[in-house]
Amino acid sequence: MDETVTADLAEAVLKLDARSQDILKSRWMTEDKATLHELAAKYSVSRNASARSKRTPSASSAASWQARHNRATSCRASPISE
Repeated sequence: MDETVTADLAEAVLKLDARSQDILKSRWMTEDKATLHELAAKYSVSRNASARSKRTPSASSAASWQARHNRATSCRASPISE
């Protein structure tokens, strides 16, 4: 992964609250991924609420990251075709 992309992703994760960070990391950023059932038990919520909680912050963070990434890559110089 590009260093800029990695830095942007790390920055986006740090903007999440501790619970959302834990959910994101537990589900996607570890080899031994937690199930929604495990996360629901950990946070005392229903499995569906756990799925919504996991999805909402990461979706908005991903959209924010994607917008920044698109701006950064669109600003890079590209060869001029004649």
